[in-house]
Amino acid sequence: MKEPDWKACANRHLLAHVMKQAGRKTYYVHPVDCMRMGPAREPHPLTVELTNTLLKYAHCWALDMADWPGGPPNAAEQREAWTRAMEDADRECRKIRLRGEKVADNTLLAEETLPL
Repeated sequence: MKEPDWKACANRHLLAHVMKQAGRKTYYVHPVDCMRMGPAREPHPLTVELTNTLLKYAHCWALDMADWPGGPPNAAEQREAWTRAMEDADRECRKIRLRGEKVADNTLLAEETLPL
């Protein structure tokens, strides 16, 4: 049996996670990046940090799956490991948001203030 492409699986899981969280009004982007029109620009540092945090945990999950003791994990083990990874990622993202990042009007950028 061929070993799954764990990086591709992690990318699909991550897309689903981001979409699910958006439905709950939790976003991984600075508001200015949602409002930009015209030529592409560098994303806000907060957007970069949130994105990199999610990618770090997704990548670690993929590595864990590839190195699972006794061969590929079953579906329940994959889900459990993914849930733990995203709980840790979201906990870190909340800290990043609440650390005191400021938006242009000098208000605290908290999770619940991020518009889509």
